[in-house]
Amino acid sequence: MARRVFENQMKVFWDNSDVEDLSAPTAQEINDATELTSQITADGVQFNFNNNTASVDMIAEGKIEQLPGTRGLTVTLTAVRDDEQDDFWDEFEYGVQGTLIIAPFGDPEEGDSVYVIKGAPHEPQPLQSAANTFQQAEVEFAAVDWDLQATVSA
Repeated sequence: MARRVFENQMKVFWDNSDVEDLSAPTAQEINDATELTSQITADGVQFNFNNNTASVDMIAEGKIEQLPGTRGLTVTLTAVRDDEQDDFWDEFEYGVQGTLIIAPFGDPEEGDSVYVIKGAPHEPQPLQSAANTFQQAEVEFAAVDWDLQATVSA
């Protein structure tokens, strides 16, 4: 089993349209998307899961039965600004739905695993200034639906 680091492996794509099948995005859909990888910081892909548990206390039981309940996902992307070509800043428009595709193990090819997240971003926001660092921005992406076990199709 080969273990992989994030650097030089994870690829991030944004498509401001809908991928037809979240569980099987096509190689063409990914190729048509805007790749943002070159601007994303090493710690710039943050998955924020919200998992809830459903339960009800019953008077006849000494234990509380619990089952998985609702769940939610937001993704926060952090990027370095670029004064020549700033795709990260230019691509996202508040509330305009699209698809975020994240390939954890390099350039996605047919049969590879990818994370496919459908939803809408907030607008990119500049991060605070700091000494000895490049200018950065971040965008929060609210998921409507997702498949973290998707496979690239032909």
